Amino acid sequence: MKQTLWIALPIAMATLIACGGGGGGGRAAVDEDGILENIRVTNLNATGVYSARNSSWGFDTHPVCDDRERLEREGFLNTEGCPYHRPPSMEGWEDSTADRLKKWNIASDGLIPVKHNDVELAIYAMEVIEEKLGITLFDRNSIVNVPDEDIERGLIVSEGTATGQIGGAQSNACGNVEPTAKPINADEEWYDERGVIFGPLVVHLGSDDPAGCTVKIDMKKIAVHEFMHALGMGAHFEGFGIGPIYSDDAWNVLHNIVMNHPNDREIDLIIEKRFPEK
Repeated sequence: MKQTLWIALPIAMATLIACGGGGGGGRAAVDEDGILENIRVTNLNATGVYSARNSSWGFDTHPVCDDRERLEREGFLNTEGCPYHRPPSMEGWEDSTADRLKKWNIASDGLIPVKHNDVELAIYAMEVIEEKLGITLFDRNSIVNVPDEDIERGLIVSEGTATGQIGGAQSNACGNVEPTAKPINADEEWYDERGVIFGPLVVHLGSDDPAGCTVKIDMKKIAVHEFMHALGMGAHFEGFGIGPIYSDDAWNVLHNIVMNHPNDREIDLIIEKRFPEK
């Protein structure tokens, strides 16, 4: 399965996530019902980035979807002329993750290995997230010298390689997350039928292309945002890529994803409004 994750573009797209842009925002954080709705949008919902494995993933082969000019002009897939479809590799496979939580299972599988390649933005993002949540999430050492192609679980950081939602450098594409460095039409499986994310996921930060990431933006915030995507936050919502790059609403979603269990049903999720802290 293949998905990409983008800032400033409200998406339910096929690519884990590419981001750039996103402004301020000063409204109060939503309550527990609002947190659950945000989790539904960004992780549980069958039309989102972290959608069920038996739902629609990837770009349709309809000619409209291959029209790059129309895609760039109209922006998003899953329209009447360009619907989602299931990758052929997923046909006939029953799944239990629909409307259930998808996350890394640190309790049973251990900390999330990160090949950070000494990228300062990535190191900063990991520190900020762990300090904010008050929990250790990342293993910074075990795969640092492992070739990318041999990594079976974890995150790989790539600096200067961010791409836009239809591939290639774009002015507002400053970061994205995807299952591998393959083209965005590639079929990839990056979490299992129990809702456990294993990756490996590539976290792209910044762009070395003169046409890429030309917007004025705080790349430290972009790095934190992209790591949030990699931890289980898919489609953007208000307070996460829509409005601010991230806010207390985003932190509350991430906190609740981390504290609940893989494959938990929506009704079983224990929701806590932790931020802003008193």
